[in-house]
Amino acid sequence: VQPTHLLFQGRLLNLPDEGDARYIVGKDKAIRSGLIIVEKIDGLADAHIVLTRRKDGEVEMFNNGRNKTFLNGEKVPSSKTMVLQTGDVITLGDEVLQLMITAEVDSDA
Repeated sequence: VQPTHLLFQGRLLNLPDEGDARYIVGKDKAIRSGLIIVEKIDGLADAHIVLTRRKDGEVEMFNNGRNKTFLNGEKVPSSKTMVLQTGDVITLGDEVLQLMITAEVDSDA
């Protein structure tokens, strides 16, 4: 099932559609398309990760942060791109800031 949403603090946020602007997660208040983290979290970069949807529907995460970024508990090197799957958990910064990749499921299926 292709990822469709990002779960953050009980809120479901739409992931980008193919061709949409990049979806940025970080602390920079100038982010136009994405999630601005207002809590003070050590190790969180201005534009920590960038999410994009490829033509094949897969969602990629580019780790723009030089600090701590983990995908399902595994450290992601800086400047590395990873393909995300439904159920993946992204942890950012020095504290536990978790984002979960989810998918909308048709209840009639």
